[in-house]
Amino acid sequence: MNGTTKQSGMSKTRALVLLGVVGVLLRAAFWLVYEPIVFPDSPGYESLALQLRTLDFTGYNGARSPGFPLLLFAAGGSYRAVWLIQSLMGIGISLMLFQLAYRRTRSVRASFVMGLAYALTMNLLFFEASILSEALSTFLVVLSVWLVVQAQDAGPSGRLLYELGLGVVLGWAALTRPLLLFLLPVYLLYFLYQWRLTSARRADRVAGLAAVIIPAAVLIVGWGLFNRATVGYFGLTTNTGYNLTQHSGGFIERAPAEYGTIRDIYLRYREERLAESGWQTMTIWRAYPEMMRATGLSYGALSQKLTRMSVGLFVAHPLLYAQSVAKAWVSYWRAPIYWVPDRLHPAAVESILGVVWFGERLLLVGVNLLFLIIAAGYLYALAVGRRFDKALDLFLVLLVLAASVLQAMMEYGENGRYALPFQPLVMLVVFLWLWDRLQQRRGLM
Repeated sequence: MNGTTKQSGMSKTRALVLLGVVGVLLRAAFWLVYEPIVFPDSPGYESLALQLRTLDFTGYNGARSPGFPLLLFAAGGSYRAVWLIQSLMGIGISLMLFQLAYRRTRSVRASFVMGLAYALTMNLLFFEASILSEALSTFLVVLSVWLVVQAQDAGPSGRLLYELGLGVVLGWAALTRPLLLFLLPVYLLYFLYQWRLTSARRADRVAGLAAVIIPAAVLIVGWGLFNRATVGYFGLTTNTGYNLTQHSGGFIERAPAEYGTIRDIYLRYREERLAESGWQTMTIWRAYPEMMRATGLSYGALSQKLTRMSVGLFVAHPLLYAQSVAKAWVSYWRAPIYWVPDRLHPAAVESILGVVWFGERLLLVGVNLLFLIIAAGYLYALAVGRRFDKALDLFLVLLVLAASVLQAMMEYGENGRYALPFQPLVMLVVFLWLWDRLQQRRGLM
C-alpha cells in the first residue's frame, strides 16, 4: 500500500512538472512569433500606473482601478516584463486546473489533459501578450477557487492561512475588475454552506470569515475612500454610469427633460455609430467629452448623472432593458479572440494559427453551450430540492452564471471579452461532467 501511494504521488509530481515544461516551451515559441500588444484601453491603465509610481494624481478621474496598473508598476512599465509575468500566471493556471481536476478524478492522465487544454486555448494565450487586465483577472479568479479548495482540505492550522490568502485575492480581483466585487459575497455564502456540513468549531468559523472579509474590505473600501478624497466619488470606478448607458442608450430618447442636454448629444453620436456599424453600443465613449463640456460636469459627476438617468429608464421601461440585457448575455458566450494577426511573423504563422483558431472557437462555443445545458440541469435540481454530493461543481456553475448575468446587467459591449476570466471554470465544469459520464459508462460510479 505504501509503495502504491508513493508511486501515485511521483506520477502526479511528474505530470505537474511536465505540464509546467510544456507551458514554458509553448510560451517560448509564442514569444518568437508575436509581441506585446497595446489596445485602446491600455493607456488608461498605463496612466494610473504612472500616477501610482510618482504619487502625482493630477488629472486622475477614477475611471481605472489599481489592480492591473500595480502589475504594470511592478513590471517597470516594460511591456515584455508584463507579458512575462502574465505568461507565468498562465502556467500557474494550468497547474491549478490540473490540481482541481485531480482532486475529483484522482486520475493523473485526465487531469493532465485538463491542464493542457487550458495551455492550448488560443484566446487566453493571446491575452497574456495584451496590455489589458483579462490575464490577471483570469489568474485571480482561478486562484480564488484553488484557495477555497485548499482551505477545505487543510487542517485547522493551515486553513486560516488559505482563507487569509483568499481575502487578499478577492480584494485584488475587485481592484482589477470592479465587477469581480461580487465574488466576495458569493464565496462567503459558499463557506457558510460548507460549514453547515462540517463540525467546525464556532470560533474557527468566525476566524475564517474574518480572515476572508478583513483583507478584502481593507483593499476595496480603502480604494473607495481614495476615490472619494480625490474625485468625490465613493466606489471602485467612476465608469458605472457610462457602462449602464450602453443599455439605456438604446432607448435614451425616452429620457426625461432634465437629461435633455446629454440625451440630445447622445442621439447625435448614436446616429453616427449606427450608420457606421449598425450597433449603438460604445456610443457613450464618443459622446462623453462633449457631454462634459456642455454640462460642466466632471467625469465622475457625469457618471453619477448617467447612472440616475439609466436606472430611471430601466424602471420606466423594464422590457426594453430586459431585451438589451438578454442580447448582452447571449454575446457573453461567443468566445472571442483579441489579437493582431499581422504582428505574427513569419506570415505563415498567421495562416496556420488562423485555421487553428477557427477550429478552437467552434470547440469553445460548443463547450459553452454544453456548460449552459449542464447549468440548466443543476438549476432544475436546485428547484426540486435535490441534494448535491458535488458541492464544488454546483458552486462553479453558480459562480459563472452569476458573473454572466451581472455583466450583462451592467453593460452591453464587449461582454465576450469580459467572459474570458471565467472560461477556465467553464472548461473545468464541462471536463468534470464528461468525466462523470465516462465513469458511469464504465460502471465505476
